[in-house]
Amino acid sequence: MTCDLCQTAMEEVKLPKTIKGNGFRIVIEEMPTIRCPKCGDTYYDLEESEKIREVVSYFNRRLACLKKVA
Repeated sequence: MTCDLCQTAMEEVKLPKTIKGNGFRIVIEEMPTIRCPKCGDTYYDLEESEKIREVVSYFNRRLACLKKVA
């Protein structure tokens, strides 16, 4: 796979990822990432992205429940 921005070969690495939500922040210490070593452009696997979406959705639902109680 080559980078869309600079046409350099991409490399598979594990990088930290922070996801900010509505009232929370999730930190993933080692997220599988495809990164360009030249320009730093990053891509995430579709399966990994869907897992993150599920986690964010879970926290949004839990926060909504807590707001109803408070």
